[in-house]
Amino acid sequence: MDTLLHYYHQNLVRELTFLGYGGELPTLTELHSDVITHHMYGFIISFSILPVCLLEKTDDASMDLMMDQGDAGIQFKLKLYNNPAFVKQMEQIMDYFYNMGAFDILQLGTQTPLDVECEGSVQLPLWLSKDFITDIVASKFGGTIGKNRIIRSIYAKAATEKSNNTSPALYAVKVNLLRQDIGTEEILSLIVKAPPKGHLAAYERNRDCYVREQQVYEMLLPAFEQLYRDEGEPVALGARYYKPAVVLPVAVVVLEDLSASGYRKVFNRQDGLDKKHTELALAQLAKFHAASAVYRANGGQLPKELTEGCCVMELAQATDERFSPAVTALLNEMQDWDFAADYIEELKMAIGRVCNFLLDTSAIDAKTFTVLNHGKASLNDMLFMYEGSEVKHVAFVDYQHAAWGSPAFDLVQLLFSSVHLDLKLSQQAYFLRFYHERLVRNLRLLRYPKPLPTLQRLHIDFNERLFAAVKTVLIDLPSLLAEPVLEVTSATTAVEAKEQADPQDGKPEPICNNRYKEHMTQLLPYLRNRGLLNHE
Repeated sequence: MDTLLHYYHQNLVRELTFLGYGGELPTLTELHSDVITHHMYGFIISFSILPVCLLEKTDDASMDLMMDQGDAGIQFKLKLYNNPAFVKQMEQIMDYFYNMGAFDILQLGTQTPLDVECEGSVQLPLWLSKDFITDIVASKFGGTIGKNRIIRSIYAKAATEKSNNTSPALYAVKVNLLRQDIGTEEILSLIVKAPPKGHLAAYERNRDCYVREQQVYEMLLPAFEQLYRDEGEPVALGARYYKPAVVLPVAVVVLEDLSASGYRKVFNRQDGLDKKHTELALAQLAKFHAASAVYRANGGQLPKELTEGCCVMELAQATDERFSPAVTALLNEMQDWDFAADYIEELKMAIGRVCNFLLDTSAIDAKTFTVLNHGKASLNDMLFMYEGSEVKHVAFVDYQHAAWGSPAFDLVQLLFSSVHLDLKLSQQAYFLRFYHERLVRNLRLLRYPKPLPTLQRLHIDFNERLFAAVKTVLIDLPSLLAEPVLEVTSATTAVEAKEQADPQDGKPEPICNNRYKEHMTQLLPYLRNRGLLNHE
C-alpha cells in the first residue's frame, strides 16, 4: 500500500506541475492522512467490489442477481464470499483495517472494548470500561478489588431489543467474580443506563429526565426506605443504586439487574393488568407516595428538578410539539371509525391544550395532598415476581419523569394506560379506595405529622386532574396496545412504531389495532361525560 501510494503521488505531482497547477502541491504525508481518513470507503469496497473482481468468469453474474433476496441470490453471494481467492485476501485486509482503526464505525473512539467483552453489535461508550465496573463492584462489596475479590470477566450486551434516539442506552452487564478467601465464584448483574443521543433526545435532556432519575435513586429512595426500616417494616422501592466513583460526561445510572432476582415483565401487556396485578401496583405506589410525603413533611429537601421542571411553559409547548404528529395521525385514522367520528373535533380541541392545562393542574395547591410521583406509572415501567403462576411482588423502574404533585397523576396514568379494559372504568372507584386505604396505612406507620388525606378529597383531586387521561389515552395507550412485533417502548410514540413496521404487501400499517378501538368505544363517552372534551 505504501509503495502504491508513493508511486501514485510521484505521478500526481509530476502531472500537476506539467499542467501548471497554481495551488499548493499535496505532500505524500498529506496523501497518507487523507487515505487513512477515508478508510471506511475502502472497508466497504472490500466487501462489495473486491469479491466481484476476484470471482471467476461466470455467465450468471449480474448486479440484479447480487441484490436478489431469493435462493438464487443467496447462492450467488455464497459463491462470492466463499471464493478462496477472496478469503485469502480478506485475511490480510481485515487485519489491516482493524489495525488502522476502521472498525470504529460510529467514531466513538473505540473499536471493541479492550477489557470488557460484549456483543458484536454493541458499541460501548468509552467510559464503560473495566475501571468503571471495578469502581461499581467496590462500592457494592467494599474494600479494594483484588484482595478478597478478583474480577475474572465482564460481559456487556444491549438490555433492550429495540433502540431509538429517544430511548436511553441500556446495557446489561454481568461481572464474574472470584472470592479468593473461600474459593467460590459470584455473579453481579447490573443495568447501566445512559441518556440517549439524537435531536429528539434533546427534549428529554431539557427536562432533566436522567438527572432526575439519578437523584431519585441516589438520594430519595434510600431515604424513603430508611423511614420504613426505622418503623421495623423494611420495604424495597426500587432497584439498588450504585454510584459511579468518577465524574462522567453524562448522567449515568447503575442499578442491580432485577431480572437476576426473578423479576420480569407481564407476559402480554396488550391484555392489561388484572385485578391482582393492579392491586400490587397500587399498593407499591402507596408505599412510595407515603414515604415521600413523610420525608417532605419532616423537612427533607427535594432537588429543584423534581419541583420546578414540570411547570415550565416552554417545556409544555415542546411536549405538545413533540407529540403533535402522532396525535394528528391518530385522529385522522379515527375519522374512519363510525363510533368515533362525532368526537374528532372535540378531541382536536382537547389535545391542543392538554399540556398547558396540565401546567395549571400541576401547580402545588396548599389544600392538596402532594407526593413525589413516579411520573410514568405504566406497564412498561413495572416488573413482577411470581411464585409459580401467582404474582407476588412488583417493582417500578425508570424514575426519569418523577415530579412533585398530586398522587392523582400517577393514578390516572396507571388506571388509564395499563389496566384491563373490563376493569378500567368499572373498578375505578374500587381501585382508588384500595389505594387510599394503603396510603393512609403507610402514612400512619411512618408517623405523618399532618392531617391524613380523605378518600373524598382523593376523588376530588383525581377528578380535577383527570384531564391527564386525555394525554394518556391518545398518546400512551396506542403504544401500549400495539402488536408485540413492534416492540414499542415507553419512549416510542404510535407514529414511530408505525414507521418501524415493514409490511410485506407494501400497505402502511395502521397506528391502531382492534384492541385500541375496543378501548375507545368505552373511553370516548367517558371522557365526554366527565367534561374533558368540553370546548370551554
